[in-house]
Amino acid sequence: MLNSKVIINPSAGRGKAARLAPRIASALDIEESDIVSAASLQDAEKKSEHFAMIGVNPVIFCGGDGMLGAVMNGVLKVSSNVAIGIIPSGMSDVAAVSLGIPRRFEDAVEIIRRGQTQKVDSGLVIHPGGGRHFYSMADFGLTADIVRIAESNLLIKKTLGKKAHYAAGLYKMLARKQFFDVRCGDYSARSFQSVFMNGLFWGGNFRWGNDFSQKDGLGDLLVFEKMTLSSLMSILTALAGNREIKGVARLRTSSAFLKSEKPLPWHADGEFMGFLREAEIQIQSESVKFICDPASVI
Repeated sequence: MLNSKVIINPSAGRGKAARLAPRIASALDIEESDIVSAASLQDAEKKSEHFAMIGVNPVIFCGGDGMLGAVMNGVLKVSSNVAIGIIPSGMSDVAAVSLGIPRRFEDAVEIIRRGQTQKVDSGLVIHPGGGRHFYSMADFGLTADIVRIAESNLLIKKTLGKKAHYAAGLYKMLARKQFFDVRCGDYSARSFQSVFMNGLFWGGNFRWGNDFSQKDGLGDLLVFEKMTLSSLMSILTALAGNREIKGVARLRTSSAFLKSEKPLPWHADGEFMGFLREAEIQIQSESVKFICDPASVI
């Protein structure tokens, strides 16, 4: 493929992405020098921004959801017309699945070779420290702290994989919850967990509903208000079983506001982003372009 570069996350999928490099060069008919490794997600973001700035199009990456967030933020600093190609190699590949991109290497590469693109919505978290785009979701509160704990030790993450999040989740379920204010239009509430969804899936293959869209200019705000542990477990059980979820406020909106008395943990696309005290979350319509089968994008 002419005028394309591939960024690899060597640690994605427990080293899967690094092992795929020779196959990527052959499958896409590019030189191995067109494939670069990112030392970190921050490095991937810088490389993506640089490639977009010098006219590379598409920018392709091999990695998981964290890598997608890095590449998307780098590209969008330059232009929303630079296409992003995905070769999934993460633990869950939530965004790729939402976009209808197969996780099987040969099928994902075939999508890229065809070169069809689709512009879809992206989310943006604006806070006093800056702004951050997300694709699938941005979580605030409980699950963000679970991600923080699970991701804080790379050895544990590599050893346990997804189980690291389950272990951290069990601990946080029993701990005291931190509440913060959520406001969306006429709605306001105190919440210990809020999720702003843009993609279809959350935390793997879990779906909060079957009527989400990635190209309607709206996101889905899910607000967990005060509830008992048994109520919370009932919600999570329903989520895992793909059953109707009750007890969570759901609002279809293009923006929402959060404010917390204490530093509030948050994550975007599965990567812990730090702490904030206030933020506006927006959905930006058709703001990012992906290489995918347009017919597969809901």
